[in-house]
Amino acid sequence: MNDFSTPVLITIWDRPDYLSKLFEVLGRIKPRNLFLFSDMAEPQNIKSCLNIEKSRQIVEDSICWESDVKRRYNNYNEGPARGIFNAISWAFEYTDKLIVLEHDYIPAIPFFDYCEELLEKYATDERIWLISGLNHFSGRYNLNADSYFFSKFASIAGFATWKRAWQNTDLYMKNWETFKIKNYSFSQMDNIISKSIYCLYDNFYKKRIQSNEIFTWDIQFTFNFLSNSGFGIVPSSNLIKMVGDYGINTREASIFHFLDTDEEYQIKKHPDFIQANETYDFYYYKHSLKKRNLFYRVVNRIRKIIRANSIP
Repeated sequence: MNDFSTPVLITIWDRPDYLSKLFEVLGRIKPRNLFLFSDMAEPQNIKSCLNIEKSRQIVEDSICWESDVKRRYNNYNEGPARGIFNAISWAFEYTDKLIVLEHDYIPAIPFFDYCEELLEKYATDERIWLISGLNHFSGRYNLNADSYFFSKFASIAGFATWKRAWQNTDLYMKNWETFKIKNYSFSQMDNIISKSIYCLYDNFYKKRIQSNEIFTWDIQFTFNFLSNSGFGIVPSSNLIKMVGDYGINTREASIFHFLDTDEEYQIKKHPDFIQANETYDFYYYKHSLKKRNLFYRVVNRIRKIIRANSIP
């Protein structure tokens, strides 16, 4: 494959080894339109600053094909939330569709054709907000022979979307209070899952938004499409390998890290109807969101107590 026409945004951080792997893949795809975003670490974090400079150089040295490259390289720290959020918004000043790959998401080659085909197919279907490359369960909960399915929990770990879906995303979730006051809910979900998601967003709003301690942008984006009864798309087999197991928002590998990817994947059959794969969504809730709301909080509390008692 070469001369891939769909624009691709790459985010650069302080892991040059990850960027080398990512650009090995991109070198085979040869995107004609590249957006590069690189935040800078805080100046006191000298090692991270040096690694970011090294990562930038690896990226520049790796682009050996003809491409229209636009760069947004910071000399200050914008942060993981505002930085990537603003970078996606910046890219959408130039295009109406976009593939987004953070530095630690390594795609299979078929990921690109998959995104390109579905970006075209669902370009004007406002029910669809997100095309994900990650299948959390490597195809275990596919219900039929379709090449992809629809989900309320499609991941941003390697994804594509449209300007129409992104443009109303609000980093500060100003609509959350209206959502609560007018008693809106997350439709087309099991009642227990809907309430759990409601609590997750409410806690995030109170603990992060109101205190202006915002370290992520994806929760705000998913709130935007879930509150509008939107769907994401998930491939029938996994197309993204998450390799970043330590960072600002990650402290250890999850069960969804380092999954094998399907290099033979093709879209052979489209779904007959646009309905969520409830089995997939239930197991994602069970393995991720439920633990985050209950078990995860208890474990974190225990860890904090142990850590506090171990300080001399």
